[in-house]
Amino acid sequence: MASLTKTQKNFRKEMEQLKKDGYDADDHIYSTIRKRKKLKNVGYGSAILLFLFLLYPLSGLFQTAYNGLTVSQHSKIVSYLEMTNQFDEPFYKALNQALPTPDTIYTSSSYQAKLLELQTDLNDKIIQLTEIKPPKKFEEYDELFKQRSQEIVIFIYLLRLNSQINNVDEIQLQATINKINEMQIRERLALAKALDESGLKYTIDAQYNIRYEYLTY
Repeated sequence: MASLTKTQKNFRKEMEQLKKDGYDADDHIYSTIRKRKKLKNVGYGSAILLFLFLLYPLSGLFQTAYNGLTVSQHSKIVSYLEMTNQFDEPFYKALNQALPTPDTIYTSSSYQAKLLELQTDLNDKIIQLTEIKPPKKFEEYDELFKQRSQEIVIFIYLLRLNSQINNVDEIQLQATINKINEMQIRERLALAKALDESGLKYTIDAQYNIRYEYLTY
């Protein structure tokens, strides 16, 4: 068996501790909350809390000496992650809105119209996502992020197709959900790896947030 990388060891250690604390990632897989920002002066710079990763607000804290080149590199990374974040929340909101509730008439034309509207909107966002170019070290994360976004569109399409033919293919739908969940975990690991390679310190908390530190003016 191949030895684990530093990133994999750190990620596994964080996850094992969360499991000991009774945390279940599935409890939070589709949760979203609004972005929060906070500014605090520390040394030559500031601490900025910002929404970075797919489901929850993540924080950055300036704690190191000023370095112009590093600040520039970190700024590009933060800018990229903020752009991807602008798409992440709408995709998960659409996914939650697409899921039928106990009151949903599964074969109704209104439900099908709702699914078509969500699918069309997300297809437009997929096109916009292709225009976002990631920093080199974040290419793997970027690919997984965009693939997961596409899988959400596929899931909504399958829901609409099932509704139109009045046949719920639970196996196919569950397989797609499982794929989305699996890709999200891989996505988080790829993000942790990219942060490692970029020299950005990070931690993972009980809500599966990734908290990272970066330099700013």
